[in-house]
Amino acid sequence: MKWLFEHQWHKRLFVTIEMPTPSESVPAMGNKLDKIISVRYIVAVFGLFATIILLGVQLDLSIAAGAKDMVTTAKTRKKGGIFDVIKNWIPIFNNESCRSYPTMGGENGTVGFSEPLLQGPLLSSYFIGYMISQILLTFTIQKVSAKHVMASSIFTHLLCLMLMSIADRWHCSLMIVVRILEGVAGGAIFPTLHVFLANWAPRNELNRMSCLIYSGASLGMAFSLLSYGYTLILGSITLLWVVVWLYYMKNTPNEQGLIGLSERNYINSSTGISKQSSVPWSQILTSAPFLTILAAHTCFNWGWYTFLIGTTSYIEHVHDFDTKGSFVASIPFFTMWIFSLLLGKLLDALCESETITTTVARKIATFIASVVPMICLLVLCFINDHPKAGGVIIGIGITCLGGSFCGFLINHIDIAPNYAGTLMAITSAIATIPALVVPVFISAVTQEDRKKGNVLMVKLTMMDVIVVSVLMDVLRAHTWH
Repeated sequence: MKWLFEHQWHKRLFVTIEMPTPSESVPAMGNKLDKIISVRYIVAVFGLFATIILLGVQLDLSIAAGAKDMVTTAKTRKKGGIFDVIKNWIPIFNNESCRSYPTMGGENGTVGFSEPLLQGPLLSSYFIGYMISQILLTFTIQKVSAKHVMASSIFTHLLCLMLMSIADRWHCSLMIVVRILEGVAGGAIFPTLHVFLANWAPRNELNRMSCLIYSGASLGMAFSLLSYGYTLILGSITLLWVVVWLYYMKNTPNEQGLIGLSERNYINSSTGISKQSSVPWSQILTSAPFLTILAAHTCFNWGWYTFLIGTTSYIEHVHDFDTKGSFVASIPFFTMWIFSLLLGKLLDALCESETITTTVARKIATFIASVVPMICLLVLCFINDHPKAGGVIIGIGITCLGGSFCGFLINHIDIAPNYAGTLMAITSAIATIPALVVPVFISAVTQEDRKKGNVLMVKLTMMDVIVVSVLMDVLRAHTWH
């Protein structure tokens, strides 16, 4: 196995940047806002809104709410284990099965979750499309315009938002098709954002810019829990975002004419981006650092989805608290957003002062995002009779998940900035598997009376996976350089 660690492909990617000739660049004219906000942070703010939209558009069929309702209906199922849950997929495309409930719209026109037969397919169909998109982007993200991929993805999300209100009145199969299309659009966003981060984020600001962009996911979750029914407002914001993005945004600093020359040179001298050659597939797929990121991403996603879905069910069914439209339920996601921004700023400051290295910064962030939620779940197993304490513990755990935004999630840029989008697409595709499995797993082990032993098993299983995630990060520290 020694050969696995000897290749130098990831070091080769850190070549000295080849500054473009004037013919390759647009003149850097600057703009009136230069003294107020840098262009690179305007790019980051656009990315922030993209991740908010990605989660916000899912208000038509909230993943968290759907998984919660899927667990709710477990009480009415016959005890048959995990295979009874999985087999619900099979008859969903049968016309006779759908005739019983061809219209899923409620009184307010939103998609319903009252039918157990539809819950699994509706939840999983999004992630099937998401995975398909990631696989396609693995081979194309380095060859296409990230700007136009992002705009197309967000606009498709907007179309799916409008189509879903029509699909739920026609046929359940059409709803699933729309969800798959929505997943295909959503799957392009994170790899594309990685491309923008690699091109626009100076390495000594990578933590804070990454947290600023990806923390939008926590805000999107908060808004989805806080409010329902503002489809028109969200759609208008999304359309405005697409128009401004296409007009203003450029793929690299060299293509952006509104940037100042000093900022352009500062970014170019720091990012480590060079002229790209073909993707070195064999070196990537046999790289110990990359395989470590892949393992960490997959393990963490299992913990992420188990925590978000499982604790939502815990709050509602153990403590009889309705999370729909609840400001209290959205608070942990707002605190996650604030915490991730502060952590990113702190880690950048420590790295800039050479107090810690980039490797240590990644380990600290991943440790916080993994071990603290693990401890919270361990405590949660033994305080079922103390709802207020349980709520606080859950809030702390969700808040600390934000450490992932400047942890392993941006390791792709650390090891290979030229191919950050490709690496993100690969790991994200594999890491989507837990999103398909976790709802089924939780539903299967919490059927019937929802015995404490079953709930405990879910929590302990999640803790085991998170521990593996931390161990993978430790391995990364030994093999990166």
